[in-house]
Amino acid sequence: MDEITDDSIKNEAHKIIYKSIYSKFYNLLSNKKQFLDECDGLYKDALQKYKPKEEVTPSNDSIANPADKVELPKLEKFRASFYTKEKINQLLKVFEGDKKSSARGRKTRHRKSTP
Repeated sequence: MDEITDDSIKNEAHKIIYKSIYSKFYNLLSNKKQFLDECDGLYKDALQKYKPKEEVTPSNDSIANPADKVELPKLEKFRASFYTKEKINQLLKVFEGDKKSSARGRKTRHRKSTP
């Protein structure tokens, strides 16, 4: 990648953009080994986390689908919670008299339909 020189680009805006892009690519290239090592580590962690329970080999005919042997992550069971009647009344009292949230206090206009 060519480094920018003042003679190569005449437009000042283009110089700023090129310098910014150049510095980002330069940082990316200089940290390439670190990025590759990080990717390898993430891949190995994922491989360990989702490896099959038992080794899948072509000679093991009892396995119809190799994915059946992968241990799936555990899902937390959802437990719903509900407001009590008292809590709902308490919540409604907070907004009582608020013009923006009170639909009961508004007068609605009905237009007469013409035939």
